Amino acid sequence: MEPTIEQNELRDVIYLRGSIEYALLDARPGPTQGQIVQEGRRDNIVVTQGRAWILNRIGSTDANVIDRIYLGTGTAAPATGNTQLANSFSSRSAGTVSAAGTTANPPYFQFSASWASNETHASSSVINEFGLFAANATMVGRLTTSATINFSSTNELKISYSLSN
Repeated sequence: MEPTIEQNELRDVIYLRGSIEYALLDARPGPTQGQIVQEGRRDNIVVTQGRAWILNRIGSTDANVIDRIYLGTGTAAPATGNTQLANSFSSRSAGTVSAAGTTANPPYFQFSASWASNETHASSSVINEFGLFAANATMVGRLTTSATINFSSTNELKISYSLSN
């Protein structure tokens, strides 16, 4: 007797994962310009509304795309129910979006943005959280840092945010 589908419990699952790599660079003119002051890589969660948004794109002709990386000062741990950053202060269009990794195994999609030394924020020099958002302000993923990033007028910040399965 052949096993039934229920007995085998066939499954095809797509797990969505996110990760962020960042580099805080010295932006002062001179021999240390461009050198890394602080860097890190952390995995993060893809929030529930982000998963739903991605699944809705499968059959959609909507031009709304994932296109923004946000910075914030919130320190509360990310949760799948998050819909926004705890304390967002700046965002940047993902100036570089790369689908080159979609042929890799596992496949990934990468979004990159940077902040120049003259683009520090007036409210704080502390960065504790990152977010990936769609053009319609739907948060896709959120990450808090393990160590505070102190961004000043002598730094440049580069962020690469990846989604993979």
